[in-house]
Amino acid sequence: MDKETELEQYLAAPKGTRDFGPKQAASRLKVENIIREQFELYGFTPLQTPVFENMAVLEAKFAGGEEILKETYKLTDLAQRKLGLRYDLTVPLCRYVATNSAIARPFKRYTIGNVYRDGPLKTGRYREFIQCDVDIIGTGQLIADGELLSLASSIFEKLGLQVIVKLNNRKLLFAIMQQAAINQRRMQLDGLLILDKLEKVGWQQVEEQWTEKGLSKESLDKIKTILNVSQDNSSMLNELSAKIDSEQAKQAIEELKQIILWAKEFGCSMPIKIEPTLSRGLDYYTGSIFEIVLMDGQKYLITSSLSAGGRYDNLIAKFAGKTETEQNNSTDTTFNAVGISFGLDVIMDCLQATESKLLAEEKMDAFVFTIKLDKEAATVANELRKNGIRTQVDLLSRNVSKNLEYAAKNNFRYAIIIGPAEQKEGVVKIRNLSSGLEDTLKLNDAIIKIKNNS
Repeated sequence: MDKETELEQYLAAPKGTRDFGPKQAASRLKVENIIREQFELYGFTPLQTPVFENMAVLEAKFAGGEEILKETYKLTDLAQRKLGLRYDLTVPLCRYVATNSAIARPFKRYTIGNVYRDGPLKTGRYREFIQCDVDIIGTGQLIADGELLSLASSIFEKLGLQVIVKLNNRKLLFAIMQQAAINQRRMQLDGLLILDKLEKVGWQQVEEQWTEKGLSKESLDKIKTILNVSQDNSSMLNELSAKIDSEQAKQAIEELKQIILWAKEFGCSMPIKIEPTLSRGLDYYTGSIFEIVLMDGQKYLITSSLSAGGRYDNLIAKFAGKTETEQNNSTDTTFNAVGISFGLDVIMDCLQATESKLLAEEKMDAFVFTIKLDKEAATVANELRKNGIRTQVDLLSRNVSKNLEYAAKNNFRYAIIIGPAEQKEGVVKIRNLSSGLEDTLKLNDAIIKIKNNS
C-alpha cells in the first residue's frame, strides 16, 4: 500500500457516515428548510434533545425493542455511566413529555436531528443520518393520523417526488396472529417482524425464518389463507373482516377507513395502499402504522422508506410510570401519540437519482474586489450585506483576472470591482458573470440591479 492510499484510508470518514462539501450541504439545507417550513405551516413547534441518552431509557422493555437495540451505539462516560446514541427521535420525545406534564395538549412538536444505528449498509441506509420528525401528543382522535398523511403529501409534493403510502394497523396484525392460534405476545412480535419482510424476501424465506423462530407451519398456512384477499382497499377490508372473527380486527378496519377519509379531507394527494403485512420494526406501535416509498423505487434502486410512522398510545404513559392496568382502565388521552418521521438522507438520494432541479447549485450574489483599495472593499461589502445581498470579498489581494476566475468558479452571479477611477467618481463596476456584460453604476443602483437579478 503506497503512502497516499494509506493516508486516504486513515482520514476516511467512518463507514456508514459521509462528509458533505459546500454544494451538497447547501442542497441538504434547502431540502431541510422545505420540510421545516411545512412542519411549521401545520402548526408544529420545535424541540431539541441530546444526541445521547441514558442507556436505561433506550433499552426500556417498552421502547424500541430487541431488534433496534442490536444496532444501538453504546457508550460509557468517565463516571462509568451507561449511555447510548439515540436510534430515533421518538424515545427522547417520550422521555421529555413524561417529565414535563404541564405541556398543553395537544402538543405538536417537530425535531430535526442526527440519529445513529450500527446496522447493515445499503443504498439509502447509513449509520449516521438525519431524521425529521413530527408528533402529536394528547389525542386519540384519528383526525391526527389523517393530518400527518396530509402533511407528508404536502412535503413530497414540494419536493417533486412521486410516492405511495403503505398503511396498516397493529391491531389488525395481532388479530390475524390470534386467528392463526398464535397467542403468546413474544411469538406474535417475532411473527410480525418476519411478515414485515414478505414483500422483500417472498413466502419461501418467510417460511424458513418462521420455523427458525419456533412458529408452526400450520399457523403460517392459516395466515396465508387470511391474507389471500383482493388488492383494492375497500374489497380487501371487507374480505378481512369476513375472515377474522375478532372485535379487535373490526376496530382496526374501521380505524383504517377513518384515517383514509381524514387524509382525503385534509387534501392528501398521495395514493394510499393498505398493506396487511406491514408491521414496522419497533415494538411500541399500538394502532396505525405507515411507510411512504418512492413509486419507482425499484427503477432507481431505492427501496427504503422515505418516511414512516404510526400511533403509539402507551409508550409515553409507560415512561411516566403508568402500569398496564392503569392504562387499560383509563379513558385519559393525555399520553396518546401519533407521529411520522422523514429520512433526509434517503430523500436526498431520491432527489439525486431522479435528477431533481432542487439540487441545482444556487449562485452566490456578489464577489467584491478592489485594485489597491482594500478598505473600500469592506465598505462596499458592508452596504451590500445590509441590503440582504450574499457577499464575499477578496481576502488574498489577487489581480483582476485571478479574482474573476475565482468568482466564476465559485458560482457568483456578479463581480463588483472598485479601482481608483471608480472611487474618485463614486461608482462601482458590476460584471454579470454569466453574460460577461459590465456596467458602471452608483452603488445604490448596483444594489437594485443585483436584487432585481437584472
